[in-house]
Amino acid sequence: MKKSLFVIVILSLFCVTDIFSQARIGVKGALNMATIKGEEDNEGVESIFGPQAGVVVYSNLQNPVFIQSGLLYSVKGAKGAGFEDAEVKLTYSFLELPVNLGFQLPIGGSVKLGPYIGGYAAYALSGKVKMDGVSFDIFDLDTEDGPKRLDYGANVGVGVHFNDRIIISGQYSHGLANIGDSESSSHTRAFSAGLTFLF
Repeated sequence: MKKSLFVIVILSLFCVTDIFSQARIGVKGALNMATIKGEEDNEGVESIFGPQAGVVVYSNLQNPVFIQSGLLYSVKGAKGAGFEDAEVKLTYSFLELPVNLGFQLPIGGSVKLGPYIGGYAAYALSGKVKMDGVSFDIFDLDTEDGPKRLDYGANVGVGVHFNDRIIISGQYSHGLANIGDSESSSHTRAFSAGLTFLF
């Protein structure tokens, strides 16, 4: 049993080494169209637009199968009517770690189509609420069982790869963690369109 486990570990290490033997590092810039969904009526809740940017890493793009990860600054949130119909805007600034698995399909010349699926984990650096010119950070409130900083969820998307250097991508992220307080359930949702440049 121990010998079989040892062989499996060694083979796995060889596979991982091969996948990342020619890893590519790059930078990504994107625009999120994000919202927050609750368990109750979401009527009147609107999406907001926010930036997404950071460093990404792709495994060997000479292979059909690739793994993509990185570290991104990602803005998500929502807006809607609050007290006396004043507009309330909630903006989260996340530090996000995605891990996605994709497959490249040649579509002509040096262009490939790369659909992918995966997930992400994120930590909220801040959660700003703005209403009638007044703003505050929800994480500064001294309350028990308040809003959560940790978010995680699933990704699905597709990229168009040009010369294994430039990638134009579209992605949908579906938050699975409850980032609301103990009395409410809130989950992030986001569509993003981005441009990646690999060195």
